[in-house]
Amino acid sequence: MGDVVIRPQTPHEVLSQLNCRFAPGPALQEMIDNHRQFQVFAQNNSLVQIYKLLNIGPADHGERALYYRYLDYLRTVPSDLPGVSGHDRIIRARRENLESASPLPMYTQLHSAAVEPRVTVTTGQPLPHDAATYMIISTPASPPTPAAAAQPAAMPRPRVRRQRTTG
Repeated sequence: MGDVVIRPQTPHEVLSQLNCRFAPGPALQEMIDNHRQFQVFAQNNSLVQIYKLLNIGPADHGERALYYRYLDYLRTVPSDLPGVSGHDRIIRARRENLESASPLPMYTQLHSAAVEPRVTVTTGQPLPHDAATYMIISTPASPPTPAAAAQPAAMPRPRVRRQRTTG
């Protein structure tokens, strides 16, 4: 995720959104109901489509496009299931959990791609202050490459309206 981050707070922002959306209690129940009614995590939906629908992404719209590119990149990343991409693994894990008889809250985190290059899904207690068991979705990330880190963030160009001339 390193080369798609302009603002250092972006990963924290997106992880917070995901973890709040799938938190225990009313948030998880709302996602169960939304999925039941709208099949949000259907196999034919992409992570980009799903996260746009759920309004999950960086507040900075310039950075959103980069984040969506990262989500599409996960199609090329392996997962802990043989033959299943990281992209499809995330959708499948969320869908199966939301459709299960006892859905778990879901916690999303990043891990070092150098240590584990795959998207992994486990269960456990990721929060030391919370005894609840979560489904943990962990996605590989790398620090920015030196070339990407050296480039300043591009500022969007202001739109200039041309005045019509009559004549």
